[in-house]
This record gives sequence, structure tokens and C-alpha cells, in this order.
Amino acid sequence: MKLWLAAAMALMGCDKPAPPAPATTASATPLATSATPVVSASAAPSAAPTKSQTWRGEYTAQAYAIEVPKNEGAREWGADDGGELSGKGTLSFTVSAAGSIKGSASGALGEHEVVGEVEGDAMRIRWVPKTPGDRAFGGVALLAREGDAMKGRLQGSTGDSKTVRDAMISVSREGTGAAPTPAPSSSR
Repeated sequence: MKLWLAAAMALMGCDKPAPPAPATTASATPLATSATPVVSASAAPSAAPTKSQTWRGEYTAQAYAIEVPKNEGAREWGADDGGELSGKGTLSFTVSAAGSIKGSASGALGEHEVVGEVEGDAMRIRWVPKTPGDRAFGGVALLAREGDAMKGRLQGSTGDSKTVRDAMISVSREGTGAAPTPAPSSSR
């Protein structure tokens, strides 16, 4: 009986023919399945080093003004005098040969773990509060090469989104004050 039921179900299955396989054209490219960014040989040199490197730097955080129409948005945005979570801080992180970033930051914005990645000639760094909560700051920084340093901006807010900050960041490679030697594009 079970065999008959299985055969009947197979015969009553979908009448539609199987969809055709996708056509392969010269412009078709395979999808990347790796967490590591794919870089073409013609891309700009990577800021990822050929071996792990330590970077150190500082930031200066200030209030970020959000202009909203009257009676819209958080009232606290207008009441923010910029005193809380403003000022200087430091950060230190290691960039692995694979381009991953891991380190820490401390200062006016609190204590953070910093994690991210190097992609091409830029760094993307996420600031994760060591002690999460409504008043803990978190954000994302984007840095680009400027001479021998990597510079950029961190933008984020507290967990309750009532305090918003903008911070200018500058980091340089430890020991030399210079940006890393670009990794060959074939190493990716």
C-alpha cells in the first residue's frame, strides 16, 4: 500500500517542466560566497596589510544637530546641549592580514569594542558598547586614506536614540605613523 501511495503521489506531482538552467553569458559573474571582499586586479590597492598591524588614534565627538519640524521627532534632540558624550577619546585596533579589524576605544563616548573590516582603501568600523543599555553609545565609522593616516567620521547615537553624536577620527599605524603597505590584489 505504501509503495502504491508513493507512486500515485509521484504521478500526480507538478505537471510543469523543470525550469531551464540560467543562461551563461560573457557578462554573467558568479556570486561571491566568501565573507572576504572580492577585489579585482584593477581595483585600488587595499589598506589591508600583508600581516597583522596595530593602529592607534583619537576622536573628538560633538553634538550632531537634527533639525525636525515642530512637534515631530524626539523632544530630547532639541534639548541636547551637547555636554554629555562630547569630547575626546582614543582607539586602538589590529588589522589582520585578512582585513578584519578588532580592538577597543574609550573616552567621551564610553568604553567600546571596535570591529570592522578593510575594504579597498577604506576602513569600516562598528563601535559596540562594552556595557549595553539605553544610554550606551553605538555607531559606525568610515575611514579613508589621507596621506599616511586613515581619517573619517563616526556617527551614532545612544541606544534610546535620544543623544546623537558625530566624531572626527584619525588613526595611524603604530610604530611608523604611516598607512599600511598595500596588500597585493592577488592575495584576496
